[in-house]
Amino acid sequence: MNLISDALGGLARLLTRLVLWAAGAVFALSLLVAALVVVVVLTLRALFTGRKPEPVVVWRRWQSAAKATRFGARGAGADAEVVDVQAREVGPHARRNAGEADAPARIEHQK
Repeated sequence: MNLISDALGGLARLLTRLVLWAAGAVFALSLLVAALVVVVVLTLRALFTGRKPEPVVVWRRWQSAAKATRFGARGAGADAEVVDVQAREVGPHARRNAGEADAPARIEHQK
């Protein structure tokens, strides 16, 4: 009885492995076919419209950006003028004590 049980268990394991391998192969092949269909459609679209396919354009743009911004290959930055200003305290009563020259001008709307 043990011999028959072991044989049936081994056969069930073998069939399970074969089914899972077949399912994995079908899944992988379906992904390859889907990718092939997308490539063919994009190529035909590029031929009919006269434009390069988008993945090619994006890839070349990414490559040119990567070449332009190598680590440590930055050019010198523009010279910035530094202007020092006179600092003053701004508190809650600063607006009340400010002179007329410091107050913002009010615009009167005509009716």
